[in-house]
Amino acid sequence: MKNKYKILVCLLIGLGGLGIWFFSDSSKNTNQAQSLSVEITGTISDKKAAESAFTVLKKNIQAVNDKDIDAYLSTIVPSSREETKKEMTPFFEKYSLKNELLSFEVKKQDNDHMLIEAQQKSQNLGKEKYRSHIAVANHTFVKEGGEWLIQETVITDTKFIQ
Repeated sequence: MKNKYKILVCLLIGLGGLGIWFFSDSSKNTNQAQSLSVEITGTISDKKAAESAFTVLKKNIQAVNDKDIDAYLSTIVPSSREETKKEMTPFFEKYSLKNELLSFEVKKQDNDHMLIEAQQKSQNLGKEKYRSHIAVANHTFVKEGGEWLIQETVITDTKFIQ
């Protein structure tokens, strides 16, 4: 009887662990699916260029999440890197954020210039004061050395969230 009880307890523990693993893994997949669901929209004349800018913006956002200043700087034009490094290094040290791209719309596109309107969600994960929000950001991309890079970003609207 004791052996059957031990087997039953072990089986229940194993099933419980399997359930926890399954549900935690499926939530990761759901989060990945949500972040992958952002589509490139707008007035697109060169799909490959728009996809390149989209990839650069996602890398930029991920660099903020990872507090990776080198990856962040690699997404912007070289002429802005030194000054941006001075500004962003203390920011990365102070704040812990989770940023997410919600939308990506090509507003204007030509051979070496693109204007993108993106919605980006920023959540404060740390203890420092920083208001979580959803912002509309206008990103100007330029093609330098065969690469699409962020030249300028202007925030046009901010909605604070909990």
